Amino acid sequence: MSTLPITVRSAIIRGIGMVRVPARQILAITSLSIPVVWLIFGFSWLTLLHFPIGIIVASIYSSRMRPKWRLWAYTNAADIHQLQRAAELAELLHVGSHDSMRGWMSLPQRRELTELLNRFDQDMGFVDDPDIPEETKVYERTLVSVEHPILVMNDKGITVYEESTFSWGEIENERIANVGHMGRNRLWGNKESSGTSRSFRFNCGSKQYEFPMADIKMAAWELDLLTYIYRGRWAENHNS
Repeated sequence: MSTLPITVRSAIIRGIGMVRVPARQILAITSLSIPVVWLIFGFSWLTLLHFPIGIIVASIYSSRMRPKWRLWAYTNAADIHQLQRAAELAELLHVGSHDSMRGWMSLPQRRELTELLNRFDQDMGFVDDPDIPEETKVYERTLVSVEHPILVMNDKGITVYEESTFSWGEIENERIANVGHMGRNRLWGNKESSGTSRSFRFNCGSKQYEFPMADIKMAAWELDLLTYIYRGRWAENHNS
């Protein structure tokens, strides 16, 4: 096992490749196998069992691999606090699971995790991530090419396209927010929850800026990590 600190970005990318991607591949393969089996053997209600079987297999796989990745990441990540935050946004770990023992683990693994959870009691301060460049351009998710990024982020602040550049000293409460949506029930006519979505938000003075993550060509965990790193670099430059 590597003894060198691993960046949060590297740890999350490894976790996605280790846990999420294979689980989704299992679901995709089992789903695509249904019409193939129909074409070869003809229709049978038994073939419909492929999909629930795929869900069960993917769930078992995730339950076994997630703790393995978690132990590796908790051991090697330089910043365990930001790792936990990024892992929750990347849906690799459950929200608030920093003190949880969830998952299929052997007794030695549980003992190892118990020791690793003590790292959360340590205040490590800001830990820079060399994987993050000096500046990052955030583009809109679209089917056509976009000439200008909607956001430009660096250790000075955030530039909003066609508006202005705001320094980290002006920006407040930058975060990935879960936004609830209300819809009207077609049968009864009453309003009810129709789901949630994520948005990147920050305040500057009395104005709030909001960018739906569905419109941004970047994962929520990565955008959140960028704001943490760039603000941290800004703070270090101003405190030195």
